[in-house]
Amino acid sequence: MSILKFGLEESVKVTLDYDSGQRVDGDYGTQFKFGCNNGEDMFYATPTLATLIDQTTGGEGKAMELLIKKTIKVDKDGKEIPIFTVNGKSMDDLSLPNPVIANSPVGAGFAHKDNKLSLLEVAKMLSEHEYRIRQLEGIIERMMLGESEEAGEILAENKERVKARAEAELPF
Repeated sequence: MSILKFGLEESVKVTLDYDSGQRVDGDYGTQFKFGCNNGEDMFYATPTLATLIDQTTGGEGKAMELLIKKTIKVDKDGKEIPIFTVNGKSMDDLSLPNPVIANSPVGAGFAHKDNKLSLLEVAKMLSEHEYRIRQLEGIIERMMLGESEEAGEILAENKERVKARAEAELPF
């Protein structure tokens, strides 16, 4: 059994052996192991890719043919972020359900959100957090390299926003 790797801009066709991947916690964090191609191959997927596969197959992926491709997305700071597509769709192409708001048992006018998140929602949140962390890392890196003019402007802009928000909250 060989382990498939996804090269950049290379489409890999796989036929899943099971409906979903097996969760594996290891040195690379949480991943999902998928058997494919009639037991000949396997691959490891990030939670985001596993969610994308699950959403594409509707949870019934056994014997389903998928085309998986790894591409690079460049963010506004010029950082390269690897993203996956399954059958031509990325996480951005999937729509998240609106959060469910239920009536509260404590009386009219009160409501609470259902706090149960789907795997897709968690993966989407993780992707957003990873993106923001990479932005911050880029700003810090530029500051340390002496390219602090842009970073200084960002810090000054944030300082002004915090000051304006604090002044708006004053009762007098």
